[in-house]
Amino acid sequence: EVKKPMNSFFRYKQYIRPRLSEKYGKMSNGEMSKRITYCWKNETPEIKKYFRDLAKKSFEEHKLKYPDF
Repeated sequence: EVKKPMNSFFRYKQYIRPRLSEKYGKMSNGEMSKRITYCWKNETPEIKKYFRDLAKKSFEEHKLKYPDF
């Protein structure tokens, strides 16, 4: 099954989750989601742009690979 490429927030989430786990230890999924959302909202424009650019590249590659998706 072909999956939709990850958007910028999900790419960021994939990046930040292990770092938050290392820093804060074990926490519930709900608490982790709140922390990730807080971090994303407070990131610098440069960091957000980096993850938006990654997502854009993924979407473009996906479109080329699966034009009928």
